[in-house]
Amino acid sequence: RARVGRPRLARAVRRSARALEQVAQPLRQLRARERLLQQRDVRAQPTVRRQHVGGVARDEQHAHVGVELEHLARIEVSGRPQLYCTGRDISARQAQERALFESRRLHEEAQRIAHLGHWHLDHRTQQLRWSDETYRIFGVDPAGFEPSYAALLERVHPDDRAVVDAAYGQSVATRTPYCVDHRLITPAGAVRWVSERGETSYDDAGPVTSTGTVTDVTERRRAEDAQAQLRAQLQATQRLESIGRLAGG
Repeated sequence: RARVGRPRLARAVRRSARALEQVAQPLRQLRARERLLQQRDVRAQPTVRRQHVGGVARDEQHAHVGVELEHLARIEVSGRPQLYCTGRDISARQAQERALFESRRLHEEAQRIAHLGHWHLDHRTQQLRWSDETYRIFGVDPAGFEPSYAALLERVHPDDRAVVDAAYGQSVATRTPYCVDHRLITPAGAVRWVSERGETSYDDAGPVTSTGTVTDVTERRRAEDAQAQLRAQLQATQRLESIGRLAGG
C-alpha cells in the first residue's frame, strides 16, 4: 500500500502547524473542517501513519495554546488527494503536568533537605516502594537495588535487627503505629542512625498496606553520644576531686 515518506510527512506536519498559527481559533476551524468532510464526497484511503505531534497555536488574545495533531492519514475529497489530520487543545493537560512535576520536585527537594524518606508496602503483592531519599539514606542505587522487607532487614545493624523486626510485627498484629530508632549499614560500610515510623491500614481480610517514614538522625545521635561522654568525664573528674579532698583531710 502507499506510504508517505518521512520528509514528506514532516513537511505536511509543518504545513499543518503553520495553518494553525494563522487562525484565531484553530480548534473551531478543525471541527468545521470535519463537518465539511462529512457533507462532501469523501473517500478515505488506509491510514498511512498515526502520529502525535506537539505544537503551539495562537488564540485571539495572542496567547500560546498547546495543540496535539493526530490521526494523520491520506484521503480524497471530491477526487483531490489531501493529507488530513485532527487536532485538540491540550493546554490544560500540559498545565496540570507542569504543576504535578513542580509539586513532586519540591516534595523531593524538601525530603532531601530534611533527610526524610518514605516507603509503602503492599501486603497483597509484597511490593515495597521507596522514595528517592530513602535510597540515599540506605546508600543504595535505585537502578541496582530492589527494595523488599527482607532486603531492608539485611541492611539493619545485626544488633538492632531483632528489635526492628519485632517492632514492625507487633505494630501489624496489634494495629497500632510504631516508632523505632536503629542503626543501618550502607554498602560502603558506613553506620547510620535512623528513626523509623510506620502504620498499617486494614480491611476485613487483614492488613492491606503499610506506610512509613525513615529519617537520618546520625548527626543528632553523634551529638547525643558526645554529650553523654562529656557528662561521664565530668562525673569521673568530680569523683576524683571528692576522693582527693577526703584523702587530704
